[in-house]
Amino acid sequence: MMVGNIQVSSTEQTGSEFTFSVELPSSSEAVEAKPEAERWPDARLTDGQTVQTFVVDDVETNHDLLTRMLGRIAVTVDTVDNGRRAVEAVHPDHDIIFMDIRMPEMSGTEALERIHEQHGADRYKIVAVTASAFEHQRRAFLEMGFDGFIDKPVSMRGVVSTTTELLDLDMDFVGWNGEAGDVERSWTYLTIPADLHESLMAAVDELRITDLRRYVDALEELGEREGLAAQLRELSAGCDVEAIRKVVSGLGVAKHT
Repeated sequence: MMVGNIQVSSTEQTGSEFTFSVELPSSSEAVEAKPEAERWPDARLTDGQTVQTFVVDDVETNHDLLTRMLGRIAVTVDTVDNGRRAVEAVHPDHDIIFMDIRMPEMSGTEALERIHEQHGADRYKIVAVTASAFEHQRRAFLEMGFDGFIDKPVSMRGVVSTTTELLDLDMDFVGWNGEAGDVERSWTYLTIPADLHESLMAAVDELRITDLRRYVDALEELGEREGLAAQLRELSAGCDVEAIRKVVSGLGVAKHT
């Protein structure tokens, strides 16, 4: 029998939150961490682009990790440790704010509301940083006014894709050092227009992730290709260029639609 406890916190018309803790024996097996080269993409802002980010998180290890990740793509980072200080410290040079949701003194959602009240809803791109993984919770954050979200534990791929997409940035991907995602489903029976196929391949070859996402949207509008578009969108969110190339190169090309 495990030793532990369960706690329940309920709010009327909102729902219940269940938390638990258990005591587990220490593992006798060592877990080998992946080498750094396997976990980080070699990506940086293209020359001439500058980005100022603002990280808001009360846990030091969390904002230190985000600061390291953002620093690797050559953006400038400011940090504070709660929502109240974020409202006080945000300034015109900030382009995007990574906002933790649960913080003391002032939550991320309240800080979002204050920043919108003071500066307008369109002034800053604000990203919710949350452990909430359910789709309805993610939709709720977008309805609150967040421009995007990244899951905890944060990943380099999530940080890169969110930043580039929201700010419409171009990145120099010198190479992806991780393993290309497995392409489990074959789409070779599908055909797409020749000009769209050419545009997709060019975007992959030149590592233009923003353009790639635009072409994927066009692909979805053709109909009967929603599954293909969904997979390409997932791969592009992870900047998995080689997997995208494998999928696109296997598609049939139609001269007329």
